[in-house]
Amino acid sequence: MLAEAPAKTPTSEAIYPFADVQRLLQAGVREAAEDSVDLRGEWEPLLDSLRMVSVVVSLEDLFDFPLPPEKLVRRGGYTGEDEAVEHISGQLRRLWDEQHKSGGHS
Repeated sequence: MLAEAPAKTPTSEAIYPFADVQRLLQAGVREAAEDSVDLRGEWEPLLDSLRMVSVVVSLEDLFDFPLPPEKLVRRGGYTGEDEAVEHISGQLRRLWDEQHKSGGHS
């Protein structure tokens, strides 16, 4: 049986972890793209939504609230790494701002 981590309570003083999000998101997307090319060649989309959900799950430790993949990952996936990073990063920031009403900017 897997143990569940206790839910963290969002606070308005929290600062959005921009650098960590970008670093981990870019690395996860890059790895997913490399795996996709190795496994599927020229298959479209390069980054399918299921693979991107795995990347989002790997970011959960950076946040003090659950990350709902259905709100963060575009249905149908992404054709390139930059597109995936830009979209998911923007969605993460919007979700952060919703959770932290003051907008906790870094």
